[in-house]
Amino acid sequence: MRNAQVRLSPARLTHCMRWLGAARRAHDVAVDYARRRQAFGRAIGEHEGVGFMLADNEIDLHTARLAIWHCAWVLDQGGLGLHESSRTKVMVSEALWRVVDRCVQILGGQGVTGDNRSAMASKPRRLAWLLLWVTPALWSSNYLIARTADGVVTPHVLALLRWSLALALMLPFTAPALLSAPRRWTAEWPRLLVLGGLGMWICGAFVYLGAQTTSALNIALIYAVAPVGIAIGGVALLHERMSASQRGGALLALAGVLYVLAKGEIGNLLAVRFTPGDLWIVAAALAWIAYSLLSQRWRSVLPPAARTAAVVAGGLVVLLPFTLVELWLVPQPPWSWRATLLVVLAAVLPGALSYTAYAVVQRELGASRTGLMLYLAPLYAALLAWALLGEPPRGHHLVGAALILPSIWLATRR
Repeated sequence: MRNAQVRLSPARLTHCMRWLGAARRAHDVAVDYARRRQAFGRAIGEHEGVGFMLADNEIDLHTARLAIWHCAWVLDQGGLGLHESSRTKVMVSEALWRVVDRCVQILGGQGVTGDNRSAMASKPRRLAWLLLWVTPALWSSNYLIARTADGVVTPHVLALLRWSLALALMLPFTAPALLSAPRRWTAEWPRLLVLGGLGMWICGAFVYLGAQTTSALNIALIYAVAPVGIAIGGVALLHERMSASQRGGALLALAGVLYVLAKGEIGNLLAVRFTPGDLWIVAAALAWIAYSLLSQRWRSVLPPAARTAAVVAGGLVVLLPFTLVELWLVPQPPWSWRATLLVVLAAVLPGALSYTAYAVVQRELGASRTGLMLYLAPLYAALLAWALLGEPPRGHHLVGAALILPSIWLATRR
């Protein structure tokens, strides 16, 4: 262990120097563009808005460079530099994204093309930010599917067909990564089974079971606890950092969700009556917390989409015996076009698309910040009800949105 620690700090510094170089290059490109690009009769770098961002870049680059030098000096003096290298890694990694983000803003349209270093460095993070706001819209459709499926298709059959179709849709895109080095990722099969059981069996069939005897309000209310559990677990188990402003943003988002669920009246929350079906939803919410934390803690050699496909395969292995028991014990309703439509929608929207997007966001932003996207689901559910059912948003939706939307931005920003 001591020999490993001797190599830990230099390895961290290697990453830090690479990140500093990428940030420096992006800044140089932005400075050159700010000198050449004219607006309102002078270079845009002479305008305060752009000049302030370039100055902030210089501050971040200088402090990152000093942190690296200080850690290198500690190592030269014979120290292990464990605390210094850990502190430097956090400082430089966060400075990199701040610098690159400002450079993209300065470059405008060129900042989001593949023609410069800023776009290459910022693409994964910006994609994660975009998916952070899109994924809950996909998830919110599962509430409607769960309520509609009662009497149309049984829970385990729906879950098994949903994930079978989702896997079939994902394989054409993920097969190259899965087949390139099968021996490397097949060694992860115990973890894939655990994640599949949590994410596809419990978070799938259990939600459909609970929806038979509980309301959409209860489902949303119970799931509102999940982001809090993920945030606490992310800090305690994954050692993720959440600043005071990020914790405040999470609490404001929770308040916004509760306001929406209460329809602006606290008495509505106090009047909620829990049913036996809520126990299924509680189990699903706990399983989602465990899925989110373990998928981040258990690193994989596979990219996000391919790993999600492998986890789905593990989930199907877990689902199959329970589905066979359900087919044996529970009378099955006759198959209909409505059941087919529910399976297809569940496979595409809250299935393949949402789980793959969640994996991408979690890789870039961490479990704590990613879990907060669940707070957006009630707002998207209201928009879906407006679009599909003709139910316009009401005042409590607007107040909830005013609390939730800026809070998510505050809780996920660096």
